[in-house]
Amino acid sequence: MDFGITNLFDRFYYLPLGGINYDQNLANKRITPFASVAGQGRSFNVGLTQAF
Repeated sequence: MDFGITNLFDRFYYLPLGGINYDQNLANKRITPFASVAGQGRSFNVGLTQAF
């Protein structure tokens, strides 16, 4: 069994290779430059592996 916590302190960040937020650009009527995609917030992960 595996456990993990991603972004433990729930800090805001942008993904370095996450692309652009095209919907936000369309909502602003393309006035502003493209915004980066925000990273995921705090996440708790659990995994279970079974070998046969």
